[in-house]
Amino acid sequence: MLETLLLSAALATQPNIVVFMVDTLRGDLLQAKTPHLDEFASESLVFPNANSTTPSTRSSAASLFTGVGPMVHGVRHGKTHMQNYPGAMLSAELDKRGYNTLAVVANPNIDPVFGHARGFEEYITLYKRKMEQPVPAAPSDLVSPAQEVVESAAEIAGRAKKPYFLFVLAIDPHAPYGPPGSECQGEQECYRAEVEYVDRWFGWLLQRLPSDAVVVFTSDHGEEFGEHGQWRHGRNVWETSTHIPLMIRCGKKGVVTSRVDLLDLASTILVLGGGTPPEYWPGRDLTKPITTRPVVSLWETWRAVRWEGIKYLWHENKTVVFDLDQDPAETKPFRAAPVDDESLIPALRALGYVE
Repeated sequence: MLETLLLSAALATQPNIVVFMVDTLRGDLLQAKTPHLDEFASESLVFPNANSTTPSTRSSAASLFTGVGPMVHGVRHGKTHMQNYPGAMLSAELDKRGYNTLAVVANPNIDPVFGHARGFEEYITLYKRKMEQPVPAAPSDLVSPAQEVVESAAEIAGRAKKPYFLFVLAIDPHAPYGPPGSECQGEQECYRAEVEYVDRWFGWLLQRLPSDAVVVFTSDHGEEFGEHGQWRHGRNVWETSTHIPLMIRCGKKGVVTSRVDLLDLASTILVLGGGTPPEYWPGRDLTKPITTRPVVSLWETWRAVRWEGIKYLWHENKTVVFDLDQDPAETKPFRAAPVDDESLIPALRALGYVE
């Protein structure tokens, strides 16, 4: 009887939590105009130096859902999945706390077949052809526009048991670029048009969520437009591919300039839901002052480690070092040498990134 009363009291105070993840959204938004997101940022904790763990939806979402990096959950390239991952899942941990765990996703890369739906009570997939073309649809074409995703999210939130954890993945501005009805021209203009389209529907969703809900806005990875000789994503760990927006509306507001990532977000969400992150989760609670730790991104043969403002980048047995505070575009490496920071090496070793 006492346990039931304590659980009921806890559920009465636990907030609804909504994570709105926008696929392929760069940290700089490619200078799109986003009035709804701007207003949201003014009410939130804003993390301008956030990174994804990889430049891949399947892998980055796995990191958010498991609280651990790709070397642990196993999604290290496009042909891997986490069906056999034995560790804790964010959704399952929140379920233990009495949360109704829900998801609406528009990218087949996190279909239940890959293991992402474990721990969710309801996992809605919205896949359909993004643009009409006279050729057979590739998996990347099977998506839905933000309007459909957001309307579905609003419907599921409206009938959800309280408290609920709702994960929403909108796939705009993933290529092919161009929102419904747009006459935009050129890849960057059409990318910005899709970002602005998502902004409108994010604003629409905010009006339909409880005012006291914890709301997170973020992305799974960025997008390249030739800055380092490559386009799209899923090829490297330059900042264009891994720098993402991160904002948390949780009753606090301000700008936190520390380097953070999706592992921190996983731990933060669990803490906000009244849980305690497993000891092996490296993430920090972003609603409190945080200590420095390595922020790592990797993909195939690429490795990147950020230690405060310094980024070490490994690829094909070469190491280059950038000062991201002074050179966020990564055009002026100031040192080409092995990592030798006495405080960095032990931290990397503890995370399993170096011998």
